[in-house]
Amino acid sequence: MRTVGGYIGFVGFVLVGASIALTPTLTPTFAQTAPGAAAAITEPAPTAAEVASDFAKAVVRHDIGTAATYVTETSRADFLALIDLGDRLQRARGDLQTAVDQKFRPEPARSLGVDAPPNVVLTAEVAAQRQISPTLVELDMRLYTTKQNSPTQIVTWRAVQTGGTWKIELPQCASPDIAAPLKQRFQTVLDAHLTVAAAINKGEFASATDARAALLAAQRGAIPTQPR
Repeated sequence: MRTVGGYIGFVGFVLVGASIALTPTLTPTFAQTAPGAAAAITEPAPTAAEVASDFAKAVVRHDIGTAATYVTETSRADFLALIDLGDRLQRARGDLQTAVDQKFRPEPARSLGVDAPPNVVLTAEVAAQRQISPTLVELDMRLYTTKQNSPTQIVTWRAVQTGGTWKIELPQCASPDIAAPLKQRFQTVLDAHLTVAAAINKGEFASATDARAALLAAQRGAIPTQPR
């Protein structure tokens, strides 16, 4: 099951709007009825893989309200908080680049480069699934991204069945204790962008290079070192 569009990984997702294609087709079953009675049409409950696919589609098109309905109740608040932080960070990066362009336009080579192409996921599909128990399935999701050194990535989600319905449990939202450090890192990076943009607008930096150094220092420890 494949979903096509574009969204940014945040360890889970930092999103951008995108279009999607492919809707899983559920084959209806027909209940037995007495002669002359209207046929009742029922659809089988979506499988764990179908729920994962539908969740990915909603995330891709940034339909967060719909995406949240596919997430376990215990992790929903953290999922929504992370999405909100990701959206705010995306806007803050744009505002920072605007501040750089306006203040240091004569020195384009010294731009912060915060408008560099993000790590966008182009396609998400269920690559494999493992039935851990009757109410728990692990799903390996294959992500096709724009990341140059590793365009294909595998992440593992869990689907939990509650009340006969499968719900997605993202690893970074599995519990408040797990989500809290990630939310704090996002907040630190967001605050750094907002602070540096405000300082640029106040004329506190002599060059884009100085602003970049301040941004990196403010984010130190919040962003894991990426392999080259």
